[in-house]
Amino acid sequence: MKLIRAFAAMFLAVSLLVLSVSAVAFYPSIERMDGPQLVVTNKDGKSVVGAIKDKDGNVLRDVLLGDIIITPLAAAYEDKTLDADIKKTLLDAEKELEEKTWTEIYANFEQLWKTVTGGAPLTNAKVSDIYDVRVINGEIAELLAKDGVTITISYTIQGITKDTNAVILHKIDGKWHNEEFDINDDGVITIAHDTLSPFAFIKDTEELPAVPETPETPETPETPETPETPETPDEPSTPEVPDSPQTGVAGYSVAALAGIVVFSALAVVFAKKTRATVA
Repeated sequence: MKLIRAFAAMFLAVSLLVLSVSAVAFYPSIERMDGPQLVVTNKDGKSVVGAIKDKDGNVLRDVLLGDIIITPLAAAYEDKTLDADIKKTLLDAEKELEEKTWTEIYANFEQLWKTVTGGAPLTNAKVSDIYDVRVINGEIAELLAKDGVTITISYTIQGITKDTNAVILHKIDGKWHNEEFDINDDGVITIAHDTLSPFAFIKDTEELPAVPETPETPETPETPETPETPETPDEPSTPEVPDSPQTGVAGYSVAALAGIVVFSALAVVFAKKTRATVA
């Protein structure tokens, strides 16, 4: 029975390990986080948050605060005035990430994760932010529709530093893609896109992988004691032959006395006969 329990424990540990490796994990606070915060630079009295560039990297125009909006997942739960399309986009992205494995989300995710983190286990990959980025300036939207034109923006995410190992996935036309980005010494993330849509920020928890406990070696059952050999019964002793009953001394005395009496009587009779004959 102990051996069966040991194998059952081992199977459960392996099953849980497989599930944890394949499933997409989330930080518990993801639905309450503020999301990315745009970095604003003052340029000629304007609040600049990015730039529109052509395929050669030339700046076509600045992106100002108010030209784009970044909406975190938390808003889909807390902001009742949120645009219905943005809300649906965020909730659909969250639902898809919850229901699929990493390789279903992005086929090469496991290899990508090893490269980015230097070999960290896949169990360390957790979604810390889901956010939607949209242009609300018509002129910028028209520029982005042209081939080779990109939008570069910079933002910060709470808890992210230059030493953070992370991956940013970007959903374009129904599929998730890996996005390259830079993080400077101040933790500012700079990323360039040719289209805007939902993003998922996945960071390394830097936890050591859990090592399944080695099941206890079942105890060897004790060898049953050899039953004692029953003792050989003693051979029955030869019954003692009872002694011949002894004739008591008293018996001998009576017999002797009787003999004397008889002898004496015969002597008297013989004497009488003798005297009679003489007379």
